[in-house]
Amino acid sequence: MTDATEIGMDELFSATTDELFKATVEEKVIKTGTYITRVAGYTRRRNADDAEYNPGRATASLNLVFFEEDGKTMVGNTFCSVSWEARYTANGKIDPQARRFVELYTATGAPEKNPGSVLEASLKIAFMSRVRETYVVSPDDLHPTHAGKVRADGKDSWVVLQPDDDEEREHYISLGYEPRTMVDRFFPIR
Repeated sequence: MTDATEIGMDELFSATTDELFKATVEEKVIKTGTYITRVAGYTRRRNADDAEYNPGRATASLNLVFFEEDGKTMVGNTFCSVSWEARYTANGKIDPQARRFVELYTATGAPEKNPGSVLEASLKIAFMSRVRETYVVSPDDLHPTHAGKVRADGKDSWVVLQPDDDEEREHYISLGYEPRTMVDRFFPIR
């Protein structure tokens, strides 16, 4: 027989889990920096022609795992979408998904430029990634150092943290914001 007792519903609704949620969010933090990167897997798909985002476009979602310079200490992981179909931004430049695909080709030294060759090479060859730790924050919750990031339209602002911005990180996490890892660039290990 156990010494366990039943938990009443009142106790469940009065219990706080702030520590649990904060610790879970902190585990997701990948600080702004450059990391050795491996692709743990990928998913290929073509969006429907009437999709709201990237209609009709073929993409691959890469499961990226980041490591410290030693190549053994895992920092975290995220997903990044790449596309071998050119699309352009409003200012006429190649969009980030297509740019990441070209960078992936170069970073892995894939034998051919076709998507199959590049994606398969990405599973076998480690490369470097430059990433940013970002938060999407309500104007009322901006840390004082980011006060200048308030948007004129009053919508949420994107803020980028640097590795040593511990006070700002603690501020956003304590308010319940979750970090987003943005991949800025892939390049070969030198």
